[in-house]
Amino acid sequence: MKSPLHGALPESDDYWLRNARIPRVFLGDTVAGDADAEGCLQADVRVSKGRVAAVIAASKVDDVSIPSANLCGRQLWPALVDMHTHIDKSQVIGRIGSLGASFAKAREAINTDRARHWNPADIRRRMEFSIRCAFVHGVTAMRSHIDSYEGQAEPSWEAFAELRAKWAGRMTLQATSSVPIDVYSTAYGRRLADLAADTEGGLLGGVLRRSTDHFAGYIDNLAELLDAQFKLAKDRGLRIDLHVDETLKPGDTHLDEVARAVMRHGLEGRVVCGHCCSLSVLPDERVDALLGLCVQAGLGIVSLPTSNLYMHDRALGRTPRLRGVTLAQEIISRNIPFAIASDNVRDAFIPFGDYDMLDLFRQAISIFHLDQDLAGAAVMVGPAPARMMGVEPLGSISVGGPANLILFGARSVNELLCRSQDNRIVLNMGERVTDSLPEFSELDG
Repeated sequence: MKSPLHGALPESDDYWLRNARIPRVFLGDTVAGDADAEGCLQADVRVSKGRVAAVIAASKVDDVSIPSANLCGRQLWPALVDMHTHIDKSQVIGRIGSLGASFAKAREAINTDRARHWNPADIRRRMEFSIRCAFVHGVTAMRSHIDSYEGQAEPSWEAFAELRAKWAGRMTLQATSSVPIDVYSTAYGRRLADLAADTEGGLLGGVLRRSTDHFAGYIDNLAELLDAQFKLAKDRGLRIDLHVDETLKPGDTHLDEVARAVMRHGLEGRVVCGHCCSLSVLPDERVDALLGLCVQAGLGIVSLPTSNLYMHDRALGRTPRLRGVTLAQEIISRNIPFAIASDNVRDAFIPFGDYDMLDLFRQAISIFHLDQDLAGAAVMVGPAPARMMGVEPLGSISVGGPANLILFGARSVNELLCRSQDNRIVLNMGERVTDSLPEFSELDG
Protein backbone atom coordinates (compact mmCIF):
# COMPACT_ATOMS: atom_id res chain seq x y z
CA MET A 1 0.00 0.00 0.00
CA LYS A 2 1.54 3.27 -1.12
CA SER A 3 1.79 6.00 1.49
CA PRO A 4 0.05 9.33 0.82
CA LEU A 5 3.47 10.77 1.71
CA HIS A 6 5.23 8.71 -0.97
CA GLY A 7 7.84 10.82 -2.69
CA ALA A 8 7.15 13.82 -0.46
CA LEU A 9 10.48 13.95 1.38
CA PRO A 10 12.95 16.49 -0.01
CA GLU A 11 16.26 15.16 -1.28
CA SER A 12 18.29 17.24 1.13
CA ASP A 13 20.03 16.92 4.47
CA ASP A 14 18.26 20.09 5.64
CA TYR A 15 14.49 20.27 5.31
CA TRP A 16 11.21 21.05 7.07
CA LEU A 17 8.39 18.64 7.84
CA ARG A 18 5.50 21.10 7.88
CA ASN A 19 2.02 20.88 9.38
CA ALA A 20 2.63 17.68 11.31
CA ARG A 21 0.24 16.57 14.03
CA ILE A 22 2.25 15.35 17.04
CA PRO A 23 1.04 14.03 20.43
CA ARG A 24 2.10 16.56 23.03
CA VAL A 25 3.76 13.82 25.16
CA PHE A 26 6.44 13.48 22.48
CA LEU A 27 7.29 17.20 22.57
CA GLY A 28 7.59 18.08 26.25
CA ASP A 29 7.53 21.87 26.58
CA THR A 30 9.13 22.43 23.17
CA VAL A 31 6.02 23.86 21.51
CA ALA A 32 3.41 26.09 23.13
CA GLY A 33 -0.19 26.17 22.03
CA ASP A 34 -3.51 24.48 22.43
CA ALA A 35 -3.73 20.78 21.72
CA ASP A 36 -6.61 19.24 19.82
CA ALA A 37 -9.22 16.97 21.40
CA GLU A 38 -6.79 14.02 21.28
CA GLY A 39 -3.89 15.91 22.86
CA CYS A 40 -1.96 16.59 19.65
CA LEU A 41 -0.26 19.80 18.54
CA GLN A 42 0.24 20.99 14.98
CA ALA A 43 3.93 21.73 14.45
CA ASP A 44 6.74 22.17 11.94
CA VAL A 45 9.90 20.13 12.47
CA ARG A 46 13.23 21.02 10.88
CA VAL A 47 15.64 18.18 10.16
CA SER A 48 19.26 19.12 9.55
CA LYS A 49 22.21 16.77 9.14
CA GLY A 50 20.37 13.91 10.79
CA ARG A 51 19.12 15.82 13.82
CA VAL A 52 16.06 17.77 14.87
CA ALA A 53 17.15 21.37 14.42
CA ALA A 54 13.90 23.12 15.35
CA VAL A 55 10.33 22.42 16.42
CA ILE A 56 7.89 25.34 16.15
CA ALA A 57 4.18 25.96 15.90
CA ALA A 58 2.82 25.10 12.47
CA SER A 59 2.68 27.69 9.67
CA LYS A 60 5.41 29.82 11.19
CA VAL A 61 8.11 28.83 8.69
CA ASP A 62 9.21 31.87 6.71
CA ASP A 63 12.46 30.63 5.15
CA VAL A 64 11.39 29.35 1.72
CA SER A 65 15.01 28.67 0.80
CA ILE A 66 14.89 25.44 2.82
CA PRO A 67 13.04 22.52 1.16
CA SER A 68 9.92 21.30 2.91
CA ALA A 69 7.32 18.55 2.86
CA ASN A 70 3.74 19.41 3.84
CA LEU A 71 2.32 16.59 5.98
CA CYS A 72 -1.16 18.17 5.82
CA GLY A 73 -1.94 17.44 9.46
CA ARG A 74 -0.82 13.81 9.41
CA GLN A 75 0.72 12.13 12.44
CA LEU A 76 4.46 12.46 13.05
CA TRP A 77 5.91 10.36 15.89
CA PRO A 78 9.41 9.69 17.13
CA ALA A 79 10.80 6.22 16.52
CA LEU A 80 9.63 4.06 19.42
CA VAL A 81 11.31 2.22 22.30
CA ASP A 82 10.88 -1.49 23.10
CA MET A 83 12.41 -2.02 26.53
CA HIS A 84 11.59 -5.64 27.40
CA THR A 85 12.32 -8.29 24.79
CA HIS A 86 13.96 -11.73 24.59
CA ILE A 87 15.70 -11.64 21.22
CA ASP A 88 17.94 -14.58 22.14
CA LYS A 89 14.83 -16.79 22.41
CA SER A 90 12.95 -15.30 19.47
CA GLN A 91 12.12 -16.87 16.11
CA VAL A 92 12.24 -20.53 17.19
CA ILE A 93 8.55 -21.33 16.79
CA GLY A 94 9.10 -23.07 13.46
CA ARG A 95 11.23 -25.80 15.03
CA ILE A 96 9.64 -26.49 18.43
CA GLY A 97 6.29 -27.86 17.27
CA SER A 98 2.99 -27.25 19.03
CA LEU A 99 2.98 -25.32 22.28
CA GLY A 100 1.78 -26.61 25.60
CA ALA A 101 -0.62 -24.84 27.88
CA SER A 102 1.59 -23.70 30.75
CA PHE A 103 4.78 -21.90 31.75
CA ALA A 104 6.27 -25.26 32.64
CA LYS A 105 5.67 -26.65 29.13
CA ALA A 106 7.03 -23.47 27.54
CA ARG A 107 10.16 -23.58 29.70
CA GLU A 108 10.66 -27.25 28.86
CA ALA A 109 10.34 -26.53 25.13
CA ILE A 110 12.81 -23.62 25.19
CA ASN A 111 15.31 -25.65 27.26
CA THR A 112 15.14 -28.45 24.70
CA ASP A 113 15.61 -26.01 21.82
CA ARG A 114 18.56 -24.39 23.60
CA ALA A 115 20.30 -27.74 24.04
CA ARG A 116 19.77 -28.73 20.40
CA HIS A 117 20.27 -25.53 18.45
CA TRP A 118 21.77 -22.60 20.36
CA ASN A 119 25.21 -22.35 18.80
CA PRO A 120 26.76 -18.90 18.18
CA ALA A 121 25.61 -18.70 14.54
CA ASP A 122 22.02 -19.60 15.43
CA ILE A 123 21.85 -17.10 18.31
CA ARG A 124 23.30 -14.29 16.22
CA ARG A 125 21.02 -15.01 13.24
CA ARG A 126 17.85 -14.93 15.33
CA MET A 127 18.92 -11.88 17.32
CA GLU A 128 19.69 -9.85 14.21
CA PHE A 129 16.49 -10.98 12.49
CA SER A 130 14.57 -9.55 15.46
CA ILE A 131 16.53 -6.29 15.42
CA ARG A 132 15.89 -5.88 11.69
CA CYS A 133 12.15 -6.37 12.17
CA ALA A 134 12.04 -3.73 14.90
CA PHE A 135 14.14 -1.26 12.89
CA VAL A 136 11.94 -1.46 9.79
CA HIS A 137 8.82 -0.99 11.92
CA GLY A 138 10.27 2.17 13.48
CA VAL A 139 11.96 1.16 16.75
CA THR A 140 15.02 3.14 17.82
CA ALA A 141 16.03 1.36 21.06
CA MET A 142 15.63 -2.16 22.45
CA ARG A 143 16.49 -3.89 25.69
CA SER A 144 16.73 -7.68 25.67
CA HIS A 145 16.75 -10.10 28.58
CA ILE A 146 19.32 -12.76 27.74
CA ASP A 147 19.19 -16.27 29.19
CA SER A 148 22.47 -16.30 31.11
CA TYR A 149 22.74 -19.76 32.61
CA GLU A 150 26.25 -21.09 33.20
CA GLY A 151 27.65 -22.28 29.89
CA GLN A 152 25.14 -20.24 27.85
CA ALA A 153 25.88 -16.69 28.95
CA GLU A 154 29.20 -16.13 27.16
CA PRO A 155 28.13 -17.01 23.57
CA SER A 156 24.85 -15.13 23.90
CA TRP A 157 26.44 -12.00 25.37
CA GLU A 158 29.21 -12.13 22.78
CA ALA A 159 26.62 -12.19 19.99
CA PHE A 160 24.84 -9.26 21.61
CA ALA A 161 28.07 -7.22 21.86
CA GLU A 162 28.83 -7.83 18.17
CA LEU A 163 25.35 -6.76 17.11
CA ARG A 164 25.36 -3.71 19.38
CA ALA A 165 28.53 -2.49 17.67
CA LYS A 166 27.21 -3.33 14.20
CA TRP A 167 23.92 -1.48 14.73
CA ALA A 168 25.39 1.56 16.49
CA GLY A 169 23.87 4.72 15.02
CA ARG A 170 20.76 2.90 13.88
CA MET A 171 19.53 1.01 16.94
CA THR A 172 20.46 1.51 20.59
CA LEU A 173 20.72 -1.91 22.22
CA GLN A 174 20.85 -2.92 25.87
CA ALA A 175 21.09 -6.40 27.40
CA THR A 176 20.18 -7.64 30.84
CA SER A 177 20.97 -11.02 32.36
CA SER A 178 18.05 -13.38 32.90
CA VAL A 179 18.57 -15.99 35.62
CA PRO A 180 16.76 -17.06 38.80
CA ILE A 181 17.35 -14.55 41.57
CA ASP A 182 19.32 -16.94 43.81
CA VAL A 183 22.12 -17.19 41.23
CA TYR A 184 23.51 -13.87 42.49
CA SER A 185 24.34 -15.45 45.84
CA THR A 186 26.84 -17.76 44.12
CA ALA A 187 30.31 -17.38 42.65
CA TYR A 188 28.81 -17.72 39.18
CA GLY A 189 26.46 -14.83 39.94
CA ARG A 190 29.46 -12.62 40.65
CA ARG A 191 31.06 -13.65 37.36
CA LEU A 192 27.81 -12.89 35.56
CA ALA A 193 27.69 -9.43 37.12
CA ASP A 194 31.23 -8.83 35.85
CA LEU A 195 30.19 -9.97 32.37
CA ALA A 196 27.31 -7.49 32.34
CA ALA A 197 29.56 -4.71 33.63
CA ASP A 198 32.20 -5.44 30.99
CA THR A 199 29.61 -5.30 28.18
CA GLU A 200 28.58 -1.89 26.92
CA GLY A 201 24.84 -1.56 27.42
CA GLY A 202 24.78 -4.31 30.05
CA LEU A 203 22.43 -4.53 33.05
CA LEU A 204 21.77 -6.98 35.84
CA GLY A 205 18.41 -8.72 35.61
CA GLY A 206 16.69 -11.70 37.09
CA VAL A 207 13.50 -13.65 37.59
CA LEU A 208 11.92 -13.83 41.04
CA ARG A 209 12.10 -17.58 41.46
CA ARG A 210 14.74 -19.93 42.82
CA SER A 211 16.80 -22.19 40.59
CA THR A 212 15.24 -25.24 42.23
CA ASP A 213 11.68 -24.01 41.67
CA HIS A 214 9.91 -25.07 38.49
CA PHE A 215 7.22 -22.43 39.07
CA ALA A 216 7.32 -18.87 40.37
CA GLY A 217 5.98 -18.71 43.90
CA TYR A 218 6.46 -16.86 47.16
CA ILE A 219 10.15 -16.61 48.17
CA ASP A 220 10.50 -16.40 51.94
CA ASN A 221 14.14 -15.19 51.88
CA LEU A 222 13.73 -12.76 48.98
CA ALA A 223 15.16 -9.78 50.91
CA GLU A 224 18.44 -11.65 51.35
CA LEU A 225 18.55 -12.67 47.68
CA LEU A 226 17.75 -9.15 46.46
CA ASP A 227 20.46 -7.71 48.72
CA ALA A 228 23.03 -9.98 47.08
CA GLN A 229 22.00 -8.91 43.57
CA PHE A 230 21.59 -5.23 44.36
CA LYS A 231 25.02 -5.05 46.00
CA LEU A 232 26.62 -6.57 42.89
CA ALA A 233 24.79 -4.05 40.70
CA LYS A 234 25.57 -1.05 42.89
CA ASP A 235 29.26 -1.93 43.15
CA ARG A 236 29.44 -2.04 39.33
CA GLY A 237 27.17 0.93 38.58
CA LEU A 238 24.60 -1.26 36.81
CA ARG A 239 20.89 -0.68 36.39
CA ILE A 240 18.54 -3.53 37.33
CA ASP A 241 15.62 -5.02 35.39
CA LEU A 242 13.57 -7.77 37.06
CA HIS A 243 10.74 -10.15 36.19
CA VAL A 244 8.39 -9.55 39.14
CA ASP A 245 5.10 -11.17 40.18
CA GLU A 246 4.45 -12.97 36.91
CA THR A 247 1.62 -14.99 38.48
CA LEU A 248 -2.05 -14.50 39.28
CA LYS A 249 -1.73 -15.68 42.87
CA PRO A 250 -2.24 -12.94 45.50
CA GLY A 251 0.13 -14.65 47.91
CA ASP A 252 3.04 -14.59 45.46
CA THR A 253 3.37 -10.80 45.41
CA HIS A 254 6.96 -9.52 45.87
CA LEU A 255 6.72 -5.94 44.58
CA ASP A 256 6.90 -4.52 48.11
CA GLU A 257 10.11 -6.43 48.84
CA VAL A 258 11.69 -5.09 45.65
CA ALA A 259 10.73 -1.51 46.52
CA ARG A 260 12.20 -1.82 50.02
CA ALA A 261 15.42 -3.30 48.62
CA VAL A 262 15.73 -0.36 46.21
CA MET A 263 15.49 2.09 49.09
CA ARG A 264 17.89 0.08 51.29
CA HIS A 265 20.55 0.28 48.61
CA GLY A 266 19.87 3.83 47.40
CA LEU A 267 19.00 2.69 43.88
CA GLU A 268 15.92 4.85 43.41
CA GLY A 269 15.20 5.45 39.73
CA ARG A 270 17.53 2.65 38.58
CA VAL A 271 15.29 -0.40 38.91
CA VAL A 272 12.54 -1.60 36.57
CA CYS A 273 9.98 -4.31 37.32
CA GLY A 274 8.45 -6.24 34.44
CA HIS A 275 5.03 -7.97 34.42
CA CYS A 276 3.62 -7.23 37.94
CA CYS A 277 0.58 -9.33 36.99
CA SER A 278 -0.48 -10.29 40.51
CA LEU A 279 -1.49 -6.66 41.14
CA SER A 280 -4.61 -7.46 39.14
CA VAL A 281 -5.88 -9.97 41.72
CA LEU A 282 -5.19 -7.95 44.88
CA PRO A 283 -7.76 -5.92 46.86
CA ASP A 284 -7.72 -2.16 46.28
CA GLU A 285 -6.18 -1.28 49.64
CA ARG A 286 -3.27 -3.67 49.01
CA VAL A 287 -2.77 -2.20 45.55
CA ASP A 288 -2.71 1.32 47.00
CA ALA A 289 -0.03 0.36 49.53
CA LEU A 290 2.13 -1.40 46.95
CA LEU A 291 1.96 1.44 44.43
CA GLY A 292 2.77 3.91 47.20
CA LEU A 293 5.98 1.99 47.84
CA CYS A 294 6.75 2.05 44.11
CA VAL A 295 6.49 5.85 44.15
CA GLN A 296 8.84 6.09 47.13
CA ALA A 297 11.36 3.76 45.49
CA GLY A 298 11.19 5.43 42.08
CA LEU A 299 10.41 2.08 40.47
CA GLY A 300 9.49 1.86 36.81
CA ILE A 301 7.00 -0.74 35.64
CA VAL A 302 6.87 -2.31 32.20
CA SER A 303 3.91 -4.39 31.11
CA LEU A 304 3.97 -7.13 28.48
CA PRO A 305 0.26 -7.11 27.66
CA THR A 306 0.03 -9.50 24.74
CA SER A 307 2.24 -12.20 26.22
CA ASN A 308 0.58 -11.94 29.64
CA LEU A 309 -2.86 -12.27 28.04
CA TYR A 310 -1.64 -15.28 26.09
CA MET A 311 0.08 -17.19 28.89
CA HIS A 312 -2.04 -16.53 31.98
CA ASP A 313 -5.06 -18.59 32.99
CA ARG A 314 -4.27 -20.82 30.02
CA ALA A 315 -5.47 -24.42 29.72
CA LEU A 316 -6.27 -26.48 26.66
CA GLY A 317 -10.00 -26.70 25.96
CA ARG A 318 -10.86 -23.92 28.43
CA THR A 319 -11.39 -20.23 27.71
CA PRO A 320 -9.38 -18.05 30.12
CA ARG A 321 -11.35 -16.18 32.75
CA LEU A 322 -8.57 -13.89 33.97
CA ARG A 323 -6.87 -11.22 31.86
CA GLY A 324 -3.38 -11.58 33.28
CA VAL A 325 -2.21 -8.00 32.69
CA THR A 326 -1.15 -5.46 35.30
CA LEU A 327 -3.09 -2.40 36.49
CA ALA A 328 -2.03 0.16 33.90
CA GLN A 329 -4.55 2.86 34.76
CA GLU A 330 -3.80 2.76 38.47
CA ILE A 331 -0.05 2.84 37.84
CA ILE A 332 -0.29 5.72 35.38
CA SER A 333 -2.58 7.72 37.70
CA ARG A 334 0.16 7.72 40.35
CA ASN A 335 2.77 9.04 37.87
CA ILE A 336 4.81 5.85 38.16
CA PRO A 337 6.89 5.46 34.98
CA PHE A 338 4.99 2.91 32.87
CA ALA A 339 5.84 1.31 29.54
CA ILE A 340 4.66 -1.54 27.37
CA ALA A 341 6.97 -3.87 25.47
CA SER A 342 7.01 -6.88 23.15
CA ASP A 343 8.39 -9.52 25.54
CA ASN A 344 8.60 -12.94 23.87
CA VAL A 345 8.14 -13.14 20.09
CA ARG A 346 7.66 -16.36 18.10
CA ASP A 347 9.06 -18.64 20.78
CA ALA A 348 7.82 -21.25 23.23
CA PHE A 349 6.10 -18.64 25.42
CA ILE A 350 4.14 -16.85 22.69
CA PRO A 351 4.09 -17.87 19.01
CA PHE A 352 3.21 -14.47 17.55
CA GLY A 353 4.64 -10.97 17.11
CA ASP A 354 6.98 -9.01 14.85
CA TYR A 355 8.52 -6.32 17.10
CA ASP A 356 6.05 -3.73 15.83
CA MET A 357 5.54 -1.30 18.71
CA LEU A 358 2.69 0.48 16.93
CA ASP A 359 0.79 -2.79 16.66
CA LEU A 360 1.45 -3.43 20.36
CA PHE A 361 0.28 0.09 21.22
CA ARG A 362 -2.93 -0.47 19.27
CA GLN A 363 -3.65 -3.66 21.21
CA ALA A 364 -2.69 -2.14 24.56
CA ILE A 365 -5.19 0.71 24.17
CA SER A 366 -7.99 -1.86 24.01
CA ILE A 367 -6.52 -4.24 26.59
CA PHE A 368 -6.07 -1.52 29.23
CA HIS A 369 -9.09 0.62 28.19
CA LEU A 370 -6.88 3.67 27.63
CA ASP A 371 -9.07 5.14 24.88
CA GLN A 372 -9.98 8.23 26.93
CA ASP A 373 -6.48 9.68 26.44
CA LEU A 374 -5.11 8.25 23.21
CA ALA A 375 -2.30 10.72 22.66
CA GLY A 376 -1.36 10.76 26.35
CA ALA A 377 -1.08 6.98 26.37
CA ALA A 378 1.63 7.21 23.70
CA VAL A 379 4.10 8.10 26.47
CA MET A 380 4.34 4.35 27.23
CA VAL A 381 6.01 3.59 23.87
CA GLY A 382 8.37 6.57 23.74
CA PRO A 383 9.37 8.95 26.56
CA ALA A 384 8.61 6.59 29.47
CA PRO A 385 10.66 3.59 28.31
CA ALA A 386 13.44 5.89 27.06
CA ARG A 387 13.67 7.46 30.50
CA MET A 388 13.70 4.07 32.24
CA MET A 389 16.43 2.86 29.87
CA GLY A 390 18.43 6.07 30.29
CA VAL A 391 18.52 6.71 26.53
CA GLU A 392 16.74 10.07 26.29
CA PRO A 393 16.15 12.01 24.05
CA LEU A 394 15.26 8.87 22.07
CA GLY A 395 11.51 8.27 22.11
CA SER A 396 10.74 11.98 21.79
CA ILE A 397 11.04 14.79 19.28
CA SER A 398 13.44 17.28 20.80
CA VAL A 399 15.79 19.90 19.42
CA GLY A 400 19.28 18.46 19.12
CA GLY A 401 18.06 14.89 19.27
CA PRO A 402 18.42 12.42 16.41
CA ALA A 403 15.82 12.72 13.64
CA ASN A 404 14.54 9.18 14.18
CA LEU A 405 10.93 9.67 13.18
CA ILE A 406 7.85 7.90 11.81
CA LEU A 407 5.53 9.57 9.30
CA PHE A 408 2.02 8.16 9.11
CA GLY A 409 -0.77 8.59 6.60
CA ALA A 410 -3.25 8.91 9.47
CA ARG A 411 -4.30 12.37 10.64
CA SER A 412 -5.67 11.53 14.10
CA VAL A 413 -4.53 8.99 16.66
CA ASN A 414 -7.86 7.24 16.17
CA GLU A 415 -7.13 6.84 12.45
CA LEU A 416 -3.67 5.63 13.38
CA LEU A 417 -5.13 2.87 15.53
CA CYS A 418 -7.81 1.77 13.09
CA ARG A 419 -5.46 0.58 10.32
CA SER A 420 -2.17 -1.27 10.33
CA GLN A 421 -0.14 1.70 8.99
CA ASP A 422 1.91 -0.59 6.76
CA ASN A 423 2.59 2.46 4.60
CA ARG A 424 4.40 4.34 7.35
CA ILE A 425 7.67 6.08 6.47
CA VAL A 426 10.51 5.54 8.95
CA LEU A 427 13.40 7.99 9.18
CA ASN A 428 16.73 7.16 10.78
CA MET A 429 18.98 10.17 11.36
CA GLY A 430 16.78 12.07 8.92
CA GLU A 431 17.11 9.56 6.08
CA ARG A 432 14.35 7.28 4.90
CA VAL A 433 14.71 3.63 5.91
CA THR A 434 14.41 1.62 2.72
CA ASP A 435 15.09 -1.82 4.22
CA SER A 436 12.36 -4.43 3.86
CA LEU A 437 11.22 -6.76 6.60
CA PRO A 438 13.42 -9.88 6.55
CA GLU A 439 11.96 -13.02 5.02
CA PHE A 440 11.26 -15.79 7.51
CA SER A 441 13.17 -18.17 5.25
CA GLU A 442 16.36 -16.41 6.38
CA LEU A 443 15.92 -18.18 9.72
CA ASP A 444 16.34 -21.60 8.13
CA GLY A 445 20.11 -21.46 8.45
